[in-house]
Amino acid sequence: MLSGGSNRTITENPMQVKLYNASKVSGRTNKGLGIGVFNAISGNTWATAKDSVTGEEYRLLTQGTTNYNMIVFDQALKNNSYFDILNTNYFIPETGYCANVSGTQFKLANKKYTYALFGDGFISQKYTTGSSPQLGYRYGISAGKISGTFLYSFSQVLETDTYDPNDMGYNDRNNKFNNPVEFQYNIYDPFWKLLSWT
Repeated sequence: MLSGGSNRTITENPMQVKLYNASKVSGRTNKGLGIGVFNAISGNTWATAKDSVTGEEYRLLTQGTTNYNMIVFDQALKNNSYFDILNTNYFIPETGYCANVSGTQFKLANKKYTYALFGDGFISQKYTTGSSPQLGYRYGISAGKISGTFLYSFSQVLETDTYDPNDMGYNDRNNKFNNPVEFQYNIYDPFWKLLSWT
């Protein structure tokens, strides 16, 4: 059990939160603009602690009422390309804590769909009302050959040590600067007992 103080022991700690609302609206216009809006609100979550000396029980707030928002604009382009603008926002009114991530991503391919350029850029902000925000950012860029038997690409990804999208996303490790080069040769026609190999 978790300690709730020098004489307190956590006796109950719910792993689920109460969900008051979860709504999503999405669609695409005739001009290829996709729009998605998501909102969810969860209620207070309380743990129960017991004082080992007096036997008195206490309620401890482990997760305050939280508002989750996400909005996406996705413009479909020619040649299976796209351009997106995204934002996620996580807010706990009781503590004034807010985590916000804004960014864009894109793919641009040629008419024959043999080469493509990919990219993204995001800024994360974490702050409590009245405090200065902790800012972080990441970008990624990749270009290469995407169809045929011989494929290749060069990429670059940078994430600062303060980039943190984890309140409404997942990132196992930040603070990185990667420059991978990849080469791939594919055989798609079945032979012997193999359907395909790379």
